[in-house]
Amino acid sequence: MRSSAKRNYAFLLIFTFLLTHASASIYITPFEYLTKQYPKIYEGIKAHSLASKIWKTFKSIFSNDQKVGDTIKGLSYVKENLQILGYFNNTLINIDDTVTSYFQTVLKDYQKNFNLKVTGQFDDKTYKKLSSSRCFVPDIINGTNTMQETTTSFKPWWSADKKELTYAFNPENNVTNAVKSLVKSVFENWSITTLKFKEAKTYNDSDINIVFVTIDGKGGFVGGADSNYSSHIGTIYLDSDEQWILSSDNFNDGDEDLESVVMHQVGHVLGLEHSSVEEAIMYPIVLQEKKIKLVNDDDLQKISEIYKVKVNYGSPSSQSNNGGDVACCGWRGHIIYGLVNGFIYVILGIL
Repeated sequence: MRSSAKRNYAFLLIFTFLLTHASASIYITPFEYLTKQYPKIYEGIKAHSLASKIWKTFKSIFSNDQKVGDTIKGLSYVKENLQILGYFNNTLINIDDTVTSYFQTVLKDYQKNFNLKVTGQFDDKTYKKLSSSRCFVPDIINGTNTMQETTTSFKPWWSADKKELTYAFNPENNVTNAVKSLVKSVFENWSITTLKFKEAKTYNDSDINIVFVTIDGKGGFVGGADSNYSSHIGTIYLDSDEQWILSSDNFNDGDEDLESVVMHQVGHVLGLEHSSVEEAIMYPIVLQEKKIKLVNDDDLQKISEIYKVKVNYGSPSSQSNNGGDVACCGWRGHIIYGLVNGFIYVILGIL
């Protein structure tokens, strides 16, 4: 390489570094993740080229009820979205702009899952839910509506002798130390399980791969997760086109809280599916409020069933079968729980 070319290359590297570290927001250059096969759901998203802008075409729908046989321009996008989320039986669906009785039945299932008025009409409230940023993991998997299930049949994808799962970031993403610290905190919050978590020294040796990848552009699907039972690897996907922020303070329109989304995706690789409970971490739509603590009974009940831990619902702590305390919120939970118990013992001693 000539000296002038070297200088230009060095300048470009420095400029890129300064640009990407100039604000509190996280920007990670999109790239095609070729080291592993995408989950089928991701391929479906890319094939349909879904993006948030398509929803703008539907606002005229809400003025009148939709009747079977009506043709509505752009309705095929709604069907494609519902198909990706598992609501359509692929053998019965016809992706077009025609309102069918089957479409209305499917829409009722969606409305029920998200606690909407069950009408089968594509109304304004249904539009707002469907067009919100969310996880691309389906709500209905192999015909099972996971959002209505109260129990789980999850079997660990890791080998039986594993007591500690390691995680690592794809090296091509060049994530910052701030992001690494955030993700470490997320795994600490999942310490209610019988597993321990540790960052791996190398990406190829990790049990859980974390990768930023182009999904469908800003908005729409912000991330997802997939588990491979043959290779014993779980993967968390995060959309590199999102405006990720490290703090939920001072949200701007279009910002996505990275910690809450990662918390949700880790829940998936540990065996949890989507929940209809809006306050739960496993609620599939990204809400503005930060969700990083396992305090909702819906999350706790399902995680306790998988990992055989006793949970004091409504409390920030739980107990394992051997009587040991397992804090649902990581080491911070242990400290708070210990201080509270110590205070109680002191008061009882005085009395």
